[in-house]
Amino acid sequence: MTDVVIIGAGSAGMTAAHRLTQAGANVTVLEARARVGGRTWSEPLENGEIAERGGEYFESSMTDVFELAEELGLTMTTQGFNPTARPTTDPDGPGLEALAAASRTVVEHWAGLDRIGPDTSIQDVLDGAGLDPELAAVLRGRMSCHRSALISNISAYWSEGPESAAVEEEHHVRIRGGNQQLAERMADRVGRERILLRRPVGRVEPDGAGYLVTGMTGETIRADAVIVAVPVGVLKQFEIEGLDPRTRAAIRKIGFGDAAKLHLAVRGECPPGIRQDVSRPYSTWAPAAVGRSDAAYVTGFSATHETQRKLGIAEGPELFRRRLHADWPELDFTGGSLFTYWGADPWTRGAYSYRPLGWSAENDEFIAAPNGRILFAGEHTADIHRSLICGAIRSGERAAREALERL
Repeated sequence: MTDVVIIGAGSAGMTAAHRLTQAGANVTVLEARARVGGRTWSEPLENGEIAERGGEYFESSMTDVFELAEELGLTMTTQGFNPTARPTTDPDGPGLEALAAASRTVVEHWAGLDRIGPDTSIQDVLDGAGLDPELAAVLRGRMSCHRSALISNISAYWSEGPESAAVEEEHHVRIRGGNQQLAERMADRVGRERILLRRPVGRVEPDGAGYLVTGMTGETIRADAVIVAVPVGVLKQFEIEGLDPRTRAAIRKIGFGDAAKLHLAVRGECPPGIRQDVSRPYSTWAPAAVGRSDAAYVTGFSATHETQRKLGIAEGPELFRRRLHADWPELDFTGGSLFTYWGADPWTRGAYSYRPLGWSAENDEFIAAPNGRILFAGEHTADIHRSLICGAIRSGERAAREALERL
C-alpha cells in the first residue's frame, strides 16, 4: 500500500507529489492524460516558438511561482507588454488613457463601498461606478476574460477585490521554454515511475484504515491518504464515497468558466502587444519571442460560454481564425496554428473556477477542507491567486502539509 495517491498531475498535484517525496513519503500519481501539467500545457508551433495552450503569464506578486521555478532551475522571459493596459481591437474604440481613468474610477468606487454582500456581483460594482457605457463595456469584457465567466455571475465579495480592475505598470513574464516545465521538472524529481499516465480514476472510497482508489478500467490502488487535485469540471462528476455533505455542497456550488485559445504563427515583424474586444470577453496578444524584441505568434483568447457560442468554438476554430486575421490585418499568418478548447476537454470540462453569487464562508472552508485523509488541491481551493497557476501551486503545498500531518 502506498502512503499517498495523488489524483491529477497538474500544477497542484505535482507540487504536492514533489513536497511529499522530499519529505520521504511514498507517493503514486494517477493522471488521465498522456502528459503531466494539466491546464499548464506548452507546445511548439511550426516556427519553433513555444505557445502556452493553458496558463500563460505571471505577475510580480506570484512569489510562489518564482520560488519554485528557481528551485527547479528555471528562468523567466518577458511577455513584452502590460496585459492590464489593453487597447481595443476596434481602432475607433476608447483610448488607453480613457480606459485607464475608467479603471481607476472602478477601483476607487469598489474600495469605498461600505459593505459588499455575497450576492453582490462584480457587474453590480461596475454598474455603480457610473462609467460611460462604452468604457464600462470594455472593462466588463476584460474582467470577464480574466475569470473566464461573466462578471454578472461572480460574487464581488469573494473575488480578489478592487485590484482586479486596476491598470498596473509592469510587464508580466512566463517561463523560458514553457510553463509546463514546472510540472515536468517536478515529475523528474518525484520519479517518472511513480507517475502513472493514462490512468483516469473513477472512484475513491474508504477501505479499512485507508482508501481504495479505483480506475475507470477497474484497476485498484490502496493508500493511507488521497489528494484529489483535479479541475472543478471533473470534480463535479467525481465519485468519492463518505464526503462531508458540506464539501459536496461546495463542490456543487462553485462556478467553472470556459475558455478557448488559438495560436497563429507569424512571418515577418510583429511588435509585442495586447488588444481587447470593445464588448465581449475576448482578447488577443502577441508575446515577445524568447531572446527577441518582436513576436513569433499571436494568441486569441475567447472566454465564457456565451462568447464560445458566438464564435462557434464547439464546431472548430474557423470563425476564431477569421476574427484573429481581422484583429491583426497587418500580419502575415502563413505559419502553423494550435487550437485548444478547454470546455471540450474531457479531463478539464472548462477553464478555471470562480466564486458564484451566494457563495458562503462555509462553502469557502469546505471546498478545501480535509475529509479524514481525503485531501483537496487545485486552484479552486487556493487561499489567494485562485484560478491561476500560482494558486494551484499554493494549494499543492498546503495539501502536502495536510497529508504529512495525517500519515
